[in-house]
Amino acid sequence: MPSSTTRSPASATGSVDGYRHGDQVERLPRLLHQGQPDLGQHDHECPHGGIFTGYEDGAVISGNRIYNVGIQATGGTNVDAAGIVAGGVNRYNNTNLKIRGNEISGVVGDLWSRGISVEQVRNSFPSITAGGNTYFPNIPEATQITNNAIWGIRRQSATTNLSAIHLFTQRSTTLTGWNQIITPSLNNNQYFTRNDVVYNNTIVLTNDNVAGSGLVAAVGVQHANGASIKNNAFVMQNGASASTLNHSTLFYQGVQMTDGNDPMALVCDRNAYENGEATMARFVEINANSDVISQGSAVEFKFLSQWRSWTKRDINSVEGTISSDMAYGGVAPNQRLRVKTNPTPIGSLLNNRGERLSVITTDIDGAARGSAGQPFDIGADEFDGRQYVKDLEAAAVVSPSKYRAAAARFQMPNT
Repeated sequence: MPSSTTRSPASATGSVDGYRHGDQVERLPRLLHQGQPDLGQHDHECPHGGIFTGYEDGAVISGNRIYNVGIQATGGTNVDAAGIVAGGVNRYNNTNLKIRGNEISGVVGDLWSRGISVEQVRNSFPSITAGGNTYFPNIPEATQITNNAIWGIRRQSATTNLSAIHLFTQRSTTLTGWNQIITPSLNNNQYFTRNDVVYNNTIVLTNDNVAGSGLVAAVGVQHANGASIKNNAFVMQNGASASTLNHSTLFYQGVQMTDGNDPMALVCDRNAYENGEATMARFVEINANSDVISQGSAVEFKFLSQWRSWTKRDINSVEGTISSDMAYGGVAPNQRLRVKTNPTPIGSLLNNRGERLSVITTDIDGAARGSAGQPFDIGADEFDGRQYVKDLEAAAVVSPSKYRAAAARFQMPNT
């Protein structure tokens, strides 16, 4: 019986070449046993996932370069592709998992395309001593996704769903399409993960030139109790026709957000957004039993100002052009995405605008965060930014404010 209280920690730095989804025992023994050395390799030309981990407590996946995953590498159909796959496959879960400092690009699937996929499947076993059932995980999942750079996640077809980072509980195995996406699996309607964080990641959703009908989001969080999204840099480059279903920077399915202090709801602040043609957020509101209160709409939170006013989230976040502060280094497809150097950007929205977070001490390259007590930079890369000599800025008016729809909900008849 898998028990989250008896798992042993594992770590992987680097990656393994030629991984197939489901080969975790043969291909990745270092992820399943304690005390194995770091890897320090690149992972590419994989059909489904670069790295997989399941039934682990305290595993660390760090420092991997993962690219060319999915259909473009090996062909095939019905491919659910991701750079890192944690949990899922109808049975696996993880606790205290740390996914940090990885570089992921060139992922293409025709069912799902994801940079990092964290799916928690709750297992139920008969209790010998107390009667009834015992559920695992039986401790907070506490997934940490930090300091990752993700770009070039693309769709193979119009119906493909796309997300750079996706944290979710197991979805329905009988429904399809949008209903499957928002419906948890049987008997898991009261299961919410706990203490998950998404901090200091850089995400660029590159334009894949697909006019689609699937979900498109930089980050998706579903059925998470008190998840926290901070200090991330989001760039959305798909066009206006990217999806007729949902094309948003954030996709959140959870409980009501009212005053910013709701204990089960999303915590989201100190991020930098370049939303482009995407809307700010899609909010599917549910209660603690997963009853859908509102499916939201594709344009309900079109702008950051609307999201702030209604949810009291991202009060200290910024929006504007941040992609011009970034550069790709190396030779495609094995590249790195970092903030420009020589010179570094001046007056960047990414510079010294993040929150100092205790769970992070270094960036994607191991450089110290927040030197001399300064605020963290936003995104995966900490850098020595340049400031204007005279810098007086009114970034936004956050209070008083009131939500206002982007488009009229009704039209007065002609008189």
